[in-house]
Formats: sequence, C-alpha cells, structure tokens
Amino acid sequence: MSSPSTPLPVGSLVDGKYRIDRILGAGGMGVVVVATDVRLDRPVALKFLQREVLGNPDAVRRFTREARAAGRMKSEHVARVHDVGELGTGEPYIVMEYLEGEDLARVIARAGPQSVADAVDWTLQACEALAEAHAQGIVHRDIKPSNLFLESRPSGKPLLKVLDFGISKAPPSASEAGLTTTSSIVGSPLYMSPEQMTSARDVDARSDVWSLGLVLYELLAGSNPFQADSLAAVVLAIAQKAAPSLRDTRPEVAAGLDAAILRCLAKKREQRFAGMADLAQAIAPFGPPGAAEAAGRIERVLSTPPKALGETAASAEEYATTAPSRTPSNWTPPGTPKPFARRAPGVWMAAVVGVLLVAGASAAIFASRGRSSDAVSAETTSGAIPSSTAAPSSSSFSSSIAPTAPLPSSSGQPLASSTAAPSTAPEGGSRPRAAPEPPRPAIPRMELK
Repeated sequence: MSSPSTPLPVGSLVDGKYRIDRILGAGGMGVVVVATDVRLDRPVALKFLQREVLGNPDAVRRFTREARAAGRMKSEHVARVHDVGELGTGEPYIVMEYLEGEDLARVIARAGPQSVADAVDWTLQACEALAEAHAQGIVHRDIKPSNLFLESRPSGKPLLKVLDFGISKAPPSASEAGLTTTSSIVGSPLYMSPEQMTSARDVDARSDVWSLGLVLYELLAGSNPFQADSLAAVVLAIAQKAAPSLRDTRPEVAAGLDAAILRCLAKKREQRFAGMADLAQAIAPFGPPGAAEAAGRIERVLSTPPKALGETAASAEEYATTAPSRTPSNWTPPGTPKPFARRAPGVWMAAVVGVLLVAGASAAIFASRGRSSDAVSAETTSGAIPSSTAAPSSSSFSSSIAPTAPLPSSSGQPLASSTAAPSTAPEGGSRPRAAPEPPRPAIPRMELK
C-alpha cells in the first residue's frame, strides 16, 4: 500500500531506472526518498511533490525550476541534480545526488553551540554557494539550518551543501517554529527577513544575508534569538526585537565577529552587508586557515558577469522578481573594485591617448580654418576701403596676416607692404564709406585700423 507522503510505494521502479528504497524525509511541499539507480548501481535521492500541492500550478512550476536552477550551479556547495522526469500520472520528480551526513539543524540539536572556527567555516561555504546563485539573479529565500547539509569529503573534512533552491516554503504552525506548510508566504518565518515577511517577491540578496547571519548566530549560541511560541510572536520579534549580543553568553566570541552578525540582522536591509562578498570578508578573519582564500573566491564569483538562466520570460520571473534586474552589480560590497576597475590602468591610458589624438586633430583643423577665414576676412575688408584711405603699414598688417598674402587696392593692384596707398579723393572732400560687410558668425573678424 502506498505511503500517504509518496506517489509510489517502497520497492517501486520509477521510469524503469530508479528503485525506491526508503523515505528519507518529508516537508510541507515535498518528500525525499532514497533510491537506487539500477543502471549505474548507485544510490540517489528522489524528490517528489506532496500530493496535496500537486493541484497548485505555481508549486509544480517552482518545483521543476528548482531542478533547472540547481542544475546550472557549478559550486561544489550545491547539491547536484542528475535528472528530472515525470511519472506516468504526470507527477514530476527530481533525481539528486545522495548525501550522507546531517543538516545543521540536527548538528545544533545534537551538539549545541559550535566552535567559532567551524561555524565561520560552514558559513563561508554557504556564502560561496549563495554567491553563485546571486550572480545568476536567484535569491534562495529559505536559508535555514535544515537546508544546509554537512557531508564528509574523502579527506574527512566536512563539506557543506545548500539545498532547496527555488522552492516556496510555508510558515510553521503556532506550535512549530521551524516547520514549513503550504501557504502564500514564501520561506520559513523563523529565518525570514523583515522585508520578506511583508513581501516574498520584494527581496534581494540582503534577505539571504539576514537568514545566513541568523544561522551563524544560532550555530554559536545554540538557539535562535527570535524563537517564540506562535507565528504572530515570531513575526513581532523579527520586526521589533533586537538580537542580543553573542558576547553576553559567549565572551570568547570576538567583538568583530559579533558586530558582523548583528549587522546581518539589521532591521533595515540598507544597513546590512550588501551581499555575500561583504559578509565573507567580515567574518573570514575569525575562520580557520584558508578562510581568506574562500572570501576571495566569493568576491570573484560575484564580480563575474551574470549568466542568463536560459528560461522563458515567464519562467525566469520566478527568480528575477526577487532581485532587481540590475543585480548582481548592486550586490557588490561597497569599495570592492569591479572587473572593469581592475583593468583600469591600461584601459584609461588608451582612452586618454585617444582623446588627446582626437583633440589635437580637431585643434589643427579649426586652426587651419581660422587662418583661412581671417585671410578672407582681411582681404574682403581691404577691398571695401576707399582709395582715399591710407593702407595699413607693413608692421601692423603683417603681425596678423602672413607676409605672402598681398593686400589689393581699390584698383585691384597689390599694394607694396612698405608704402602707403596714394590718395585719390578730392582735396578737402570726403567720400562715403562702403556699407560694412555683415559679420560672419563663429568666424573671427579682423578690423583694419
């Protein structure tokens, strides 16, 4: 008989490829089972939607987009997606890598507060995964301990993986702070930022900064500072209550680390870190060896131009509406050089040389035009001078006009540069001057005295 949480009973063969072995876990919208890939003889994890949400088209679309979003991630800190498919009834499923280990919720419940080095190390690994998501315009919106999974590398060192990209999570019941159930609220309220409480669609990377800062707080304190007995009390605490300093209960926590965590939990997102690179740089000094290198990788991921998700406009909206279209540039930490800035010396030198060349060429052209215009103006004005007027001396004329340019007289014959023009006007009489030539706009005019 089929389990109420799974579309097929244990032992069933899915699509002729995956044999269901056991149920691994279930939430408000999905259920995960352990299965065997019968072709490759390896364990995998299969994720199905809960039957009660299969009739919700939005939930089905988000479910399949989760596979596409996670499938595009290259970070080792994101659970790999191997395959997607549909049952004969049309129900979708996702085939993911099978992870052996435990999530951070179980770690905290089992062992309580963690060491500073481990807590910072795991947070930096989560930052690396989220940085790649943010670079693609995806905001997780459901960062919490149960979605951060620790498995062991072959070396034995823990490897953290971020789970559940793109899945809408619902608020807990009044008696369960961390439970997710079907609802219009996206995310788990205990870890949601104040702005996400208001609108899940009006969030950006700083909402994930809040949630991850809260996880780091809980790793060090052993409990969530906004824990309450009801959903209403949780919402009120997140909106109004300030998280207490970790140093009140753990004096060994450095003041700088405490300040960084409290900055993540600022009520106004403008007062938080701008993104994962900022957060990583702030906490890396308190992490284990290699933390600085991890922070550098995170910065490089966010400085890389975002890649298109390759989806239609309608499907991309599921992610794009949670982050401004201009991201991730607006998520880069203040003062962090952009990729263009790192190439600035060579680029700016080439730009300056180009501007100087253009300016020089323009100046030469205008100078040449100016000389030609001045010569024409002087020649025209000279031709309008009556024969009774003395010609200018060579000293006054040649200072403005090239000596090779002859000055014509009223009779059309050139004047000698060293003599004055003879007077032809009657003695004691005067001849009216010719009407002055209209000024030519934008061309310097020479007046002959």
